[in-house]
Amino acid sequence: MEKVERISMRALELLDRPPAFPGRVHSLFSSTCNIFYDGLGFISIQKSASIFSPLTLLLEGELPELRHVPIGKEAHFDPGSRVLRIGDVCFDLSGAETRSCRYIFPAEAAGCSPALLETMEQVCAIDAARDADMVSAAVDRKCAGQLEQLRAAAVSGDLRAMLCAAKGLIGLGRGLTPSGDDMLSGFLAVSGLSPRLRLYEEGLRAAILCHAEENTTPISYEFLRCAFEHQYAEPTAEVLNAVRADDTAACVRACRALLKMGSSSGRDCLRGMVAAAHLLEQADGPLQDAE
Repeated sequence: MEKVERISMRALELLDRPPAFPGRVHSLFSSTCNIFYDGLGFISIQKSASIFSPLTLLLEGELPELRHVPIGKEAHFDPGSRVLRIGDVCFDLSGAETRSCRYIFPAEAAGCSPALLETMEQVCAIDAARDADMVSAAVDRKCAGQLEQLRAAAVSGDLRAMLCAAKGLIGLGRGLTPSGDDMLSGFLAVSGLSPRLRLYEEGLRAAILCHAEENTTPISYEFLRCAFEHQYAEPTAEVLNAVRADDTAACVRACRALLKMGSSSGRDCLRGMVAAAHLLEQADGPLQDAE
């Protein structure tokens, strides 16, 4: 029996909501097992010390050997015993700590000092240079162009142009969470520090999620849903805290922790955060309808 140390409130709510059918194994990695509940969402079973996210079920130790488990294998949760079973492997949630990943934004706007913004850009640039050979240059340039269009549209308050740019990011790239999606998630996270930018989010949410449902991976769609609900992985929340506190040392630590998320997800998320950080004192134009 594998012991679960922590579980996100979102993941627990998904398990506690009796579905008409069980979850199924969606993807397997050395440290992660993703379970998909069709029409409801994902949970991600991860080894101890992994990055905690809104989808996470974090184990006390290593992820058990699951290579014998086929993709599509059913996962059954028993609310009475608090045990999740995948084949002959069982996960005990009875003593797990439940933690919310929802970020509470301040009512007042938060700025980003030039020094802090420069620090974020430097961390991002160093990591991009180190991994340059691992990233498709064409996709990287296209993502950067769409991200700049999104930033420019937000400056002018043009929701129609913001929606067009956001749609251009969705599904752009490869992997479980394409680069464009991760950049958009990071952009949305920092946008929450501005009440005006939060208004833009609300105006775009339905259209962006509708587009994402058809144009990106199921797990990336789920993370975008989390972003619109202000639910973030722990390093993302720590970057937001550092920006609010104007704490350079804390920002460097948080950015470096974020860069460890996935193969490139953390870096792409940080790029989106940097783009939005430029906006914290610029988005003051008249709001234009997206319709």
